[in-house]
Amino acid sequence: MIHFTTPQYAAFTTLSEGGQRLCGLILAYQNNEHEFTLPQNWLWPQLGLDPQHQSGVEITQQLRTWSQELRPLFPHFTMRVGDNDIPSGDTVVTITY
Repeated sequence: MIHFTTPQYAAFTTLSEGGQRLCGLILAYQNNEHEFTLPQNWLWPQLGLDPQHQSGVEITQQLRTWSQELRPLFPHFTMRVGDNDIPSGDTVVTITY
């Protein structure tokens, strides 16, 4: 389980709403591998992203901003969007921290 130090908690409070949501997902899904995968069609709404009203460029830019925000707390934070071998064919997002 991840425990924040006082300086880390102070950094958390300065994150944008999307950055805090991503941080919350890491805390909720944390594991020994420091990686988890979620379906993109579930994750985007959780982060306040709307592919119906935002372009792919806008979504990518927002994800890049949040990634930069999280690096002080999680130096290895990355998000990879890609195909997978789940039978439903859903696109997944792999988060590494």
